[in-house]
Amino acid sequence: MSQARIRNAFESRLATWAASKALPVVWQNVGAGNMTGDHLRAFLLPAQTLTSDLAGKHRGYRGVFQVSIFTRPNIGANRAEVLAGELDELFPVALRMLSAGLTVQVMTPMASRPSIVETDWYSVPVDCRYEAHEFKA
Repeated sequence: MSQARIRNAFESRLATWAASKALPVVWQNVGAGNMTGDHLRAFLLPAQTLTSDLAGKHRGYRGVFQVSIFTRPNIGANRAEVLAGELDELFPVALRMLSAGLTVQVMTPMASRPSIVETDWYSVPVDCRYEAHEFKA
């Protein structure tokens, strides 16, 4: 399935970067457990698959890749803002990632969304839009 290839493109790049920073990543549908320090949570949010030909051979995949940055509360926003900037550099606009024969392209800059303050966490969702196209034989 193409969503799995798209997920792999984003997650493998994120995993390599996060490992270099010793920053744990909680993947979609995997429990966060008892996280005690800064970490990321990654989500692939696919939109409706499109087709642009009458023969039905084209598939246009699009959606949003979101990374939520979790830091401890009451330390200010700087740590999350720095990580958001680094994620924007990691996934620049027009980046093309190849995954099992499918090219996935980042279509928008990584954008920070409103922060969420909880008792134990301060989180900032950061996301970009993506597209991928293929033609079936």
